[in-house]
Amino acid sequence: MTSQFDYSFLNEEQLRAVAHPIGRPACLIAGAGSGKTATITARVAWLMENSVLPFRICCITFTNKAAGEIARRVGLSEASPAGSDIPHISTIHSLALSAIRKDPEGFGFDGRVTPMDDYDQAQMCKKLIERMPQEMGVEMNAYRFLEKLGYHRARGVGFSDGYTEDVHEEALEHHKGYHALDDWEVRLWRLFEEEKRKCGTVDFDDMIHLVVRRGEGEDNWRAALQKRFHHVLQDESQDTSPVQWRLVNLLLADGNPNLYCVGDLAQSIYAFQGAEPRLLKEFSEGWRGHVPDLYRISRNHRSLPSIIRLSNKINAAMTEVIPLKMMPFRGLVPGGEEAQPGLTRIIKSSMPADIAAVIAKEIQHDSQLKKAPIAYKDNAILVRSAIQVRDIEGALVRLRIPYIVRGGRGLLQTEEVKDILSYFRLAVNHKDFPAFVRAVGVPKRGIGDVAIERLRQRASEEHGGDLVEACTSLDKLDVFYSSISQATAMLDDPAGAMEALVRLFGYKDYISAKYRREESKAKAKHENIDRFLLLVRSLADDGKTSEDLVFHLAMDRPSDDGEEEEKGEVTVSTIHSAKGLEWQRVYITNVTEGSLPHRFSMGSPSEVEEERRLFYVACTRAKDSLALCVHSLEPRGPNTLSVSPSRFLGEVGIRA
Repeated sequence: MTSQFDYSFLNEEQLRAVAHPIGRPACLIAGAGSGKTATITARVAWLMENSVLPFRICCITFTNKAAGEIARRVGLSEASPAGSDIPHISTIHSLALSAIRKDPEGFGFDGRVTPMDDYDQAQMCKKLIERMPQEMGVEMNAYRFLEKLGYHRARGVGFSDGYTEDVHEEALEHHKGYHALDDWEVRLWRLFEEEKRKCGTVDFDDMIHLVVRRGEGEDNWRAALQKRFHHVLQDESQDTSPVQWRLVNLLLADGNPNLYCVGDLAQSIYAFQGAEPRLLKEFSEGWRGHVPDLYRISRNHRSLPSIIRLSNKINAAMTEVIPLKMMPFRGLVPGGEEAQPGLTRIIKSSMPADIAAVIAKEIQHDSQLKKAPIAYKDNAILVRSAIQVRDIEGALVRLRIPYIVRGGRGLLQTEEVKDILSYFRLAVNHKDFPAFVRAVGVPKRGIGDVAIERLRQRASEEHGGDLVEACTSLDKLDVFYSSISQATAMLDDPAGAMEALVRLFGYKDYISAKYRREESKAKAKHENIDRFLLLVRSLADDGKTSEDLVFHLAMDRPSDDGEEEEKGEVTVSTIHSAKGLEWQRVYITNVTEGSLPHRFSMGSPSEVEEERRLFYVACTRAKDSLALCVHSLEPRGPNTLSVSPSRFLGEVGIRA
């Protein structure tokens, strides 16, 4: 393809990095909001304009979204045919899978190979556990097992035969032995590998490890692989695990120096997935006998000056970085003076729920301003862990503010809450057919689709559409009819009716039975039920009727000439899931010791350093306004404990 790329929008730093000479490795340190994607895209275009055949270029991204964005900007589309005019732009997993699919027999498969996601993995493991001896299988949890496997595989143990005694002893020494595998789990790992091989499936870890094992073990295959690409660019290099780094190195022959790594140590936040930021730092200092040319792009196009000043202070407190001081671009007038400094502030209150209420009221108020309103979609509320979403969610629901949850489902989107809400919706409105279909099937009562349609017809013909009354025609629905009818009679007390439904349907017992082999999952669902009932009680105490509750909890948002669509939704997200995104206004909640840094990530300086980087990433998501939220008391079970402001605030000179 002939590139017609426009370089005019790039600044001097970006242009220098784009025009890095061919024949030498390069390390590009790209700070938050600095236009990293634009620089990588321009580099790909520059290579093609400088006589590099497009199909000899490999650009590795962290996400499929990033790959698509770079491809689009460089002038490619999904309709672009594969061939000599097309560079390879993909995630490292897609790259590995394409190699396996081209030669499945060479990787030990009989035919076609298909990928499996986390859900497929869990389902396969559950079935394998069920086949194991009862005395052990009943104690095993598929999700915990896969979590342990992921820990070891990210750190280089590709397959069960690599889980040696030395690896086991090392696992016992770290994290109180949480990731150590017992004999039954090692046996399950072997069965898991055999089952995947029989089914012709590979999980995401398999993709990387299979290619690395073959590349490091078969000279001829490695040589063929290294003839394919002459230039490799790697985005988000700070989040590379050791096994991924081995794969990246396999792509280039020993005499090929054309590796271009892009990243920022200050934004490395995936150590729990095996990422090691030291790999980028070591690369910057020397690689295959070369010292890579070091480029920095430090002009922040995202945030206003006050936010950049704060993020620079956080960066300066880090212990392992490639120094990079960000400079503002927005909010300045000619001469460098600040016309719009931006807003950085502290919100303090006693309890997390109080903070949530303050945030919700502020968002609601500012969305209704006549002059310069802040739409819902321009707000993000960031949390360190998903469990902290519940206070935020309750406050937003209470004010009927639409929102989405990233990094985990919101409480109202969980299976258990949707089940209970279907009971309640039906109690409020006996004609609610979608609620009826869900409610009558939880727990299962032997009512199939045909019987449901007959009940619907009977309700229409004999009971004026009342689906509950139609249930009197079937003996197996006697308890169902009685439970809904009793709750209907209690609707003057919405919270009492909801609690009665949970009790009358034996819903907690149903959950315990359904997840009897997954004790931790059952416990989490019981906690969600209790959280939901507390939310309902709180809303009812605010004067909400049963009809109001259905309206609020179902998040119905009628549109008025597109007004609601224009406002969009507030984003509630974990910090990890917010990486790479930006909003006009960002609230960071729970900036306290034990939360940020998290109490489970304070065991070593490296863990605290990762938490500091999380704080940095969270702050740099804000464009115009940043609020750091600090509470002084925290509920822990039946007790209330005092908590201190995060050490990270003191490091940057903030007293809270």
